[in-house]
Amino acid sequence: MAVAKPRLQALIEAAERTRERVCSGATTWEEVEQAYLAALAESPQDPMSREYLGRIYTRWGQFEKALQYLSPRGGWSSLNYAFCMDALGRRDDAMPVYEKLLREAGGTTIGQWATLGLEQPTWPKDLDIAAEPGEARLSPSEHWRVSAWAAEEGTKPELAIDGNRQTEWETRGRTRPQEPGQWFRLDFDSPLVVSRIVLDHYGEKTIYTNEWARSLSASITGDGRNWRDVPVSPAGIFEPAAVKLNPAQRVKSVKFTTTAYHSPEWWGIYEVFVFGPAK
Repeated sequence: MAVAKPRLQALIEAAERTRERVCSGATTWEEVEQAYLAALAESPQDPMSREYLGRIYTRWGQFEKALQYLSPRGGWSSLNYAFCMDALGRRDDAMPVYEKLLREAGGTTIGQWATLGLEQPTWPKDLDIAAEPGEARLSPSEHWRVSAWAAEEGTKPELAIDGNRQTEWETRGRTRPQEPGQWFRLDFDSPLVVSRIVLDHYGEKTIYTNEWARSLSASITGDGRNWRDVPVSPAGIFEPAAVKLNPAQRVKSVKFTTTAYHSPEWWGIYEVFVFGPAK
């Protein structure tokens, strides 16, 4: 006879399943919020539920609310605690948290965030990926095609061109780190005059802001047969990876490929922004 799981364990597992489905568009971050609130109603001090709620509210800009759940006990909870202090103008409270995180996690993504926090008041804000002077964004067409090396279950490559910055394509990085040879390809129905291609690793509302490929190469073709390499500007916490073509060129397909190992963060693209000369 199966033994029933304790109610708290069942609620936490339900929240985890909800969170895993959110980037595929199968659910929303609001539903994730409600799932963790249900777990906290059962056990008000559950550390996982408190941390995820704090991270969600930090990302949504609800800093006072986030501090009801966060504590400077270490890891992502501490980092988001410091973000909230910075956002609320409490710089003196944020600085020792960043300093401690840098000592404990200097070579990790948390350490990178802590370094930025020590340099200036810092917290996650949506990336502003906009047309530059003389450019216009090219809207995805139903005839554009995408393909990829692999995808986390439920996160199809098409989610990177669906116009929704809360859904994403991602590699199998949750169980497999970034490694050389992972690729993502975009094919246009016919050659387009392109000036810039930007990969949004940050999204909107989501707490997953660290999914940029740590090293990328890129190649383009104008006719579908002859490919050539093009430079990729490196990505970072607040910098999306991008290919800039100056002058603008006719592009039929573009392919991005990872060239380095990185763990534990996976590679994710919430949206591909394609720009061409303004008409």
